[in-house]
Amino acid sequence: MNIGLPLWYNTVLNNDRTFLKELLGKVRSYTNNVVNYFEISIDYPWPYKKKEVLLSIIEESLEQGFKLGLHAPWRDLHYASPYQELHNAYLKILTNAINLVKEYSIDYVVLHVTTHQKIQINDNRKESIQAARKFLDKISRLYGDYTQVLVENMPLGFTSSPQDLRDILEGLNVKIALDIAHIVSAYYRYFTSAYENYIEFLKDFITVLDDLGFPVVHVHDIVFTTSNKISRIIEHVIPGKGVIDWRATLKQLKRIRAEYVLIESFVDSKGNNLDVVSIASQLGDFLTWLRIYL
Repeated sequence: MNIGLPLWYNTVLNNDRTFLKELLGKVRSYTNNVVNYFEISIDYPWPYKKKEVLLSIIEESLEQGFKLGLHAPWRDLHYASPYQELHNAYLKILTNAINLVKEYSIDYVVLHVTTHQKIQINDNRKESIQAARKFLDKISRLYGDYTQVLVENMPLGFTSSPQDLRDILEGLNVKIALDIAHIVSAYYRYFTSAYENYIEFLKDFITVLDDLGFPVVHVHDIVFTTSNKISRIIEHVIPGKGVIDWRATLKQLKRIRAEYVLIESFVDSKGNNLDVVSIASQLGDFLTWLRIYL
């Protein structure tokens, strides 16, 4: 099992190789060499700005023996949109990003497959599924021999339910990046009346999709905040700093034997951004739980 951390534009702004070596060295030191890969998110302004920083962190990570995954661009990009006229633009943006790093060894690429359409009306759900399948089939044909193509479950809306993912992925050469906190968020938004707790929902989520495969798992915590009586969920909190019962959750994850576990944390429990070294320095207990339960 490989254990990783995320890197994105806001966490790495300097392409000085000495700085990068020190940064990666601190991650190794704080995690006792347990973290051995990074998932790099190529979203705007990468690769349009600071491309040299992106390439430097990829090269330095590989030189130091870290493996790499890739999180594909997702903001403003809705790969399940039924507007076919948009898909050529989406395809160009995505292939430009992947082609930029294709000369390097990338173990997998994760996509968000979303739409803002009201899928409950007319044939919108059917057409969104068809659009997503067509798009993913193109991507898997382009890159399936180079890397694993994965779709991540969302915390709300389209692809937050296991049935959405099954309908999209069945028969394609595409697997699932299972995001645990997104499952918990979806439970609290939509499924509290159907399940006793989120562990029961997680069990069903895994059972419905198990044959499609979960090579990658994303783990992070969530907290609930209330401002002026409006509640919201903060995701991507360091595991153990929020509401998720990780011992019970990890026991369920043992069933799927994921090859990669990404600790996809960016923020503290108040939603403030954290750099990758700060995150690495706070993972001691959770890394112990991973070793015990997985």
